[in-house]
Amino acid sequence: MVELAIILPLLALLLVMALDFGRVFYSSVSLNNASRVGANYAAAHPTDTWGPGSKYANQIQRDAAAIGCQLPTPLPPPTFLNGTTPGGDAQVRLTCTFTLITPLANSIIGGPAALAATSSFPIRSGLLAGAPPPPPPAACFLVPNLVGSSVAAARVTWGQAGFVAGTFSPATGNDAEPVNFQTTSPVSVPGDCLPVTTTVTVGSTAAPPPPPGCRIVPQLVGLSGAAARAEWTSYGFAAGTFSPATGNDSSTVLTQTTNPAASPGGCISPTSSVTVTFGAAPPPPTCTVPGLSGVGANQATNQWTGAGFSGTLTITRPPNGNYQIKNQTIVGGQKVPCNSAMSVGG
Repeated sequence: MVELAIILPLLALLLVMALDFGRVFYSSVSLNNASRVGANYAAAHPTDTWGPGSKYANQIQRDAAAIGCQLPTPLPPPTFLNGTTPGGDAQVRLTCTFTLITPLANSIIGGPAALAATSSFPIRSGLLAGAPPPPPPAACFLVPNLVGSSVAAARVTWGQAGFVAGTFSPATGNDAEPVNFQTTSPVSVPGDCLPVTTTVTVGSTAAPPPPPGCRIVPQLVGLSGAAARAEWTSYGFAAGTFSPATGNDSSTVLTQTTNPAASPGGCISPTSSVTVTFGAAPPPPTCTVPGLSGVGANQATNQWTGAGFSGTLTITRPPNGNYQIKNQTIVGGQKVPCNSAMSVGG
């Protein structure tokens, strides 16, 4: 009994310290598992958000619910050692403060224990650096600029752009009236790429009547062959006065010569003839794609339009403050048509 009384306090102290170190070991394993969960999620979703309430934070907190120490608030975001493209690594480092229950252990360690765990996973989602941009969606056609041409020529131009019949309004009438505005559904600007079923509605105003015995010469340069023929006859000129009478429907008119000679806007006899020459349409102007990686989201659009682009820049996630862009669908430095569209992610 005397011996037991002497060694009992020591046995009790050893037991409590064993419990403390067991709790430390369990918390360390749990913290390492939580960091692995976070790194695995970041590797699969490198362009996601990481703040409070995000899927990243919720997964870590759910896995660390039974941990015996306090995680920092907010949780530290993942770090990407070689960028967010495949081939890099997503790394998550978590720390927590562990409070011991044994005064002796506290005195040995010097206070609460600081635990840390670091995990890394290879990124497996995103665009490879230098990969070509994704192809445009199927059945996507460029919206032509119809303003300035007659309604008759606009109908032909709309059909030649690839859109299905019946999507042009008004379907008939107003042939010789010049188009002064166009609206599409869905909304777009010329150069946008839209589905084949997109509809367009044009507005036109009646041109002033020409003097008796003459017709106004239309501007044919820049139209396709088919649209130019429709434009010529819609202005009241006799059939068979357009040369060449057939062919070159999709070619672009480069020059026009009337007999008798007249410039667009001039007034000549309705029996006058016109001869046009054709050529390939000039290539669209190109602009250099800016590299937006690391740029604040609220500055990305300014840099995109500042580079001369008229196409849409789509930010794939709603802005959450001025977060930084981490990926883009067209690699920076390339020269592409200025009406191209691009998506970026933060």
